[in-house]
Amino acid sequence: LLGFTFLFLIIEMLLNENKRTKVMKTVMLLLFGLFFNVTATWAQAANKLIKDGNTAYANESYDIAKVQYQGAIAEDPANAKSVFNLGNAYYKAGQKDSALQQYDLAAKQFKDADSKGKSLYNKGVVLQNDKKLPECIEAYKQALRFNQNDEDARNNLQKALQQQKDEDKKQEVYNNSFWTILGISTLFLVSGLAFLNPIAAYLASSADQVADYRQY
Repeated sequence: LLGFTFLFLIIEMLLNENKRTKVMKTVMLLLFGLFFNVTATWAQAANKLIKDGNTAYANESYDIAKVQYQGAIAEDPANAKSVFNLGNAYYKAGQKDSALQQYDLAAKQFKDADSKGKSLYNKGVVLQNDKKLPECIEAYKQALRFNQNDEDARNNLQKALQQQKDEDKKQEVYNNSFWTILGISTLFLVSGLAFLNPIAAYLASSADQVADYRQY
């Protein structure tokens, strides 16, 4: 590109205004064509890597799939599909935090609402399976904002809300049991002290008495 720029400056100095305009248009078209060709090449390479990654993923070779998807991102960073698929490969490989990062990134990069919703849905599934209920509930709600017709997201949201409700009930029962046990224990302690006080007083007074001397 620097070479083209230098050549463009030389042509501009040598030619008159009319010819200069025509040459400028030609050069701009050439530059545009070159840029388009390079971009298309990158996209083709990325799509080939995504295809290879999908094959590895289908064969449950998730580490190989990760490498392919990462290569696709390197070729075409704007390709949101490779980011999304990398998140799936991370999740299958047991790398949940990395998967969540990719789903968030994919949701930002995708242009259409349906794909954004799918990214957030997958995020919700990972969080729900990891028992992170408040976070997964929020992810499902976000997914439904992008796609109100996503029945899977709606059903999973209802399940997560019920799970959260059950957890809240368990916590409430535990808290009530704790305070009940604490109250009973305190009552027994106070009662025990009240019972032991007279005995302790008697023992203390007995200890102060001296035995009478014996006589025959």
